[in-house]
Amino acid sequence: MVRRDLMHVLWNKRPDLAAHVENVVLHQDNAPGHTSRNTLLEINASGFQRAIQQPYSTDLAPLDFVYFPNTKSCLQRTRLNHRTKINIAIQNINRS
Repeated sequence: MVRRDLMHVLWNKRPDLAAHVENVVLHQDNAPGHTSRNTLLEINASGFQRAIQQPYSTDLAPLDFVYFPNTKSCLQRTRLNHRTKINIAIQNINRS
């Protein structure tokens, strides 16, 4: 069930990533439903990588401490007025 739902959402929202599911890293919190044995088996069977979250960690994701501040500093004083330009700028930052 989980595998079918994840793949369905991924194909609908990000078909470019769905073709390379081995490169997708799934990040979720430590809620009981997310850490149950059946859910973890389904995620592993689907081919997704999982970002490991430490027990009792804060609700802040690791990206909040590294990725977002770096992206923000790279885009500082940059005016992007179209979604396509924003996507291209972020992709360039990710590649660098």
